[in-house]
Amino acid sequence: MEEYTKSFNKALLPINKKASISLILEKFPKNTKFVIATGYKKKQVKEFLKTNHPNNKFNFININNYEGKGSGPGLSLLKCKKYLNKPFFFVSCDTLWNKNQRFIQNENWMGIPIKKIYEKKNYCNLLCKNKRVLSIYDKIDTKKNTKQFIGFAFIKDHKEFWEGIKKDQTKSKEPQVSAGFKNILKSKRKILEKRFDWIDIGTKEKYLKELIKHESFNFSKQSQYIYINEDRVTKYFENPQIIKNLVYKAQKNKKVYPKILKRGINFLSYEYFDGQTYYNFYDPNKFKILLNYLNKNLWKRAYINQKDFQKKCLKFYRNKTEKRINLFKRKNKQISFVKNSVINNENVFSYNKLFKMINWKKISYGTPYHIHGDLQFDNILFNKFQKKFKLIDWRPDFLKNVVIGDIYYDFAKLLGGLILNYDFIKKNMFKISINNRKIFLRYKKRKNTDKCIKVLSNFAYSKGLSFKKIQIITGLIFLNMSPLHFKPFDIFLFQLGRLYLNNAIKNYENR
Repeated sequence: MEEYTKSFNKALLPINKKASISLILEKFPKNTKFVIATGYKKKQVKEFLKTNHPNNKFNFININNYEGKGSGPGLSLLKCKKYLNKPFFFVSCDTLWNKNQRFIQNENWMGIPIKKIYEKKNYCNLLCKNKRVLSIYDKIDTKKNTKQFIGFAFIKDHKEFWEGIKKDQTKSKEPQVSAGFKNILKSKRKILEKRFDWIDIGTKEKYLKELIKHESFNFSKQSQYIYINEDRVTKYFENPQIIKNLVYKAQKNKKVYPKILKRGINFLSYEYFDGQTYYNFYDPNKFKILLNYLNKNLWKRAYINQKDFQKKCLKFYRNKTEKRINLFKRKNKQISFVKNSVINNENVFSYNKLFKMINWKKISYGTPYHIHGDLQFDNILFNKFQKKFKLIDWRPDFLKNVVIGDIYYDFAKLLGGLILNYDFIKKNMFKISINNRKIFLRYKKRKNTDKCIKVLSNFAYSKGLSFKKIQIITGLIFLNMSPLHFKPFDIFLFQLGRLYLNNAIKNYENR
């Protein structure tokens, strides 16, 4: 799991727009008091729960020794004893299960999976008979017909449980949770088995397997995550400055952006808007309505120093592209950047040649406006009953300018969303095949795409904007997106960016 948890707590990894810890919390009544042992990235966990679950009651216990000698679930649980001197539920942060079940609270029980597991050495194993636990074996490949403990239990006889863990700590200095259950059995108390439709997300492979059930393609970025929880949307960003910028920008235009509910260092929550993405209203007439709305409520001309703005645009378009492509190169060393290709039966110049062919002076001569910065249809919500729009996932800055940016960028984002329908991408409706220098890109498009592009082109001309320039910036956007995504979508975006940039440059005066 290191790829996902290097800078992030695994309890917060999202599944179907919910953190795994949120999926656990939702299984219990709303008035439940939760004791949370926090060790690795403890500030993240606390901030997330306070931001995303403000109505739940939490006691946070800091675990300083969360790794190395003596650490483990047993020690973490012992640190929580002060709040658990009564019958309680024990749940590991990566233990999930399907279906709501009524939890028995008049007997001790340990959760086991409905389906049999054969990797015995990776689990705490239970020898059961007549639905009772008789013996417990710690992570050994026992030949006995055992069942595996899933990390979810109810402890009624808490005194015997704590006594067992304390004895184990004295003996081994690395107390095991299983020692508590063993002592309950030793005290002649009964422990039942309780079956659950268990979801194991303890490894990268198992997490991705569960993820793919809800999203055909993993469209996420590792430096940011999104969660949806009843009345709010919560977003995580690795960079704290992004949170500050997003809040500032939203407060500057409360009409188009949702209300900010809570902000922290790395988390931000805003009011949930009951609407559909604009992909559900994909036709030329409705697209005109959207453009008129944006023109009236978002795009306001800004009058700033043009020379300074031009320098910023050059950094934003050229320098940022160079940095992103260098990142892409490190991820994909097998890709050629100097050879021409045939993409979808069209001759396409190499990336290096295309980059040199761009007239950066013309591209960087931007037009300053108040902009959104990531204006594709997934980020445009519409409530057809209230006839209201809300814009979400706005860009935090345009090279340190939080509110003002190049309006060409917003138009290019709209065009990019028309060319490549991201809702289809999330359903894995794309393919890429590479045979030497021949590359084929396949992706599903909507019937009205060409008509909507024509509407956008006409609207751009009405505002005095060059549509050919918008097309070039769209190609750059695809290239810039490529290193931020997982395979094979990263390579798909890179080759699509080349193809689109190649065709756009042919129709634009660059020299």
